[in-house]
Amino acid sequence: MNNQRGSPMRPLTTGKIYASDDHFLLVNPPFNIQKHRHQFLHLFISLSDAPLSFHIAQQEVTGLGIMLQSNTEHAIDLNASPPCAFLLVDHTSRLGLTLKAHSLKASENPYAVLPTKTADALRLLFCSILETAVDAESYHSQWQQLYHIMGIASGKNSHRVPDRRISKALDILNAEGVFHLTSAQVADRVYLSPSRFSHLFKQHTGSTLKSYLLFKQLLSALSAITQGQSVTVAAVNAGFDSPSHLSNSCKRLTGLQPSLLHKVSGFLQVSRYH
Repeated sequence: MNNQRGSPMRPLTTGKIYASDDHFLLVNPPFNIQKHRHQFLHLFISLSDAPLSFHIAQQEVTGLGIMLQSNTEHAIDLNASPPCAFLLVDHTSRLGLTLKAHSLKASENPYAVLPTKTADALRLLFCSILETAVDAESYHSQWQQLYHIMGIASGKNSHRVPDRRISKALDILNAEGVFHLTSAQVADRVYLSPSRFSHLFKQHTGSTLKSYLLFKQLLSALSAITQGQSVTVAAVNAGFDSPSHLSNSCKRLTGLQPSLLHKVSGFLQVSRYH
């Protein structure tokens, strides 16, 4: 095998998931991604020298690395594609806002095909994470390389929701991991009227509070399933009305059936909320 650009010389470990506060990383998934859309940003990276092929907003798009804008319909047939990694990034987080400003702002399309050099570096990073990240500390140590590869700032110099009240609301929601706060409850904690809060939240995040919390709720359930919980138990614990409610929401928002996540070989909770 030609290894000039860093292709793995041995078979990759199948399907590992890393769940953090602002992203959800699935490396080498053993299942297909059906057509869906959601508010989170998406980053897809081929883990071999072969490009990925996507159906994006009624277009056929190929590339070694592709970033998708929020709310863009997409699907990929992994049976006909090389192994890949896909990264869901909270579009309201500093990472999401910074990636969007850096990689998508100048694009006329709802996606951006990454330069080969960038895609190659990300492939090596994700392959390394897949094979060596055994705890949160080692994961975060490697994760910092993503900022360097993408040419973006981390920490205080990165982008953040400009309205301090909405930023505080997001901090509350992320820190507490709650899924059932109403707009009125959150608005009260940031000293806004419910109507003003709803308007500002959608203006700065691109989604309603209900939609935002549903996706966070979904990621919580999926994390539990990868750790061995049944779909039924995970649905109840995450606050879904029923397993079918979880399954329908999951298929609509991620293109996956929740039960497929039992096929992954490993899960690592890497949250380090700041």
